[in-house]
Amino acid sequence: MLFRSVDRVEVLGRAHEVAARRALALRHDARTAAAAVAALGPHATGEALALAEVARDHLEGAREAGAITATAGDRWQLTQGSMATALLDALAPSARIELLRRVAAALDRSGAPATARCEAWTRAGDVSRALVLLQIGRAHV
Repeated sequence: MLFRSVDRVEVLGRAHEVAARRALALRHDARTAAAAVAALGPHATGEALALAEVARDHLEGAREAGAITATAGDRWQLTQGSMATALLDALAPSARIELLRRVAAALDRSGAPATARCEAWTRAGDVSRALVLLQIGRAHV
């Protein structure tokens, strides 16, 4: 049993290293676009990405690089879900926070569910804004 746990940790560590190398191999604009898709998750529509100020040609660059795919209804998703953390980690801290704030604001403007908006603002480091969303949600229950 101990060996299986150790093997699993080693495999997960190597998988993270591979994902990080793949994220860093993307051009900066493609990496940022793919990171926005990762941050938006199931809310990654063309509209939400535009609201997050992600250029369509950057999305196409990420698609051509194999990082994301377009699906029906102008929705975007990562080609490998395991890349989400690596894509966000591959951004400089200031760029990551800026992107996460743009994503959270885009979710606000797109009318996404309060839980998605709350999580997005928390990831962006604006916990007070997330708490306001929680309070508003409780007032409507």
